[in-house]
Amino acid sequence: FKRALQLNHQYLSAWTLMGHEYVEMRNTAAAIEAYRRALDITQRDYRAWYGLGQTYEILQMHFYSLHYFRKATALCPFDARMWCAMGQCYECLKMY
Repeated sequence: FKRALQLNHQYLSAWTLMGHEYVEMRNTAAAIEAYRRALDITQRDYRAWYGLGQTYEILQMHFYSLHYFRKATALCPFDARMWCAMGQCYECLKMY
């Protein structure tokens, strides 16, 4: 992904996919940075919002997770993963 970004630093998918890789490696700070860079390019990428939600969920910052999952759900309301993620946040926050 870094090579792709050297060629085009506005390559949205590369930033988002790099964020996913950092989440898998449990490098949350780098994941947050990559997702935020993707959102600097466009606020309409539900994958970046969802990735931020997942990253903050790893950090057990559920209010932040819920905020980002809400953004992802607004952009992609027919994806059940978004709704399940929000439900898990509500459960962790005992907001049911």
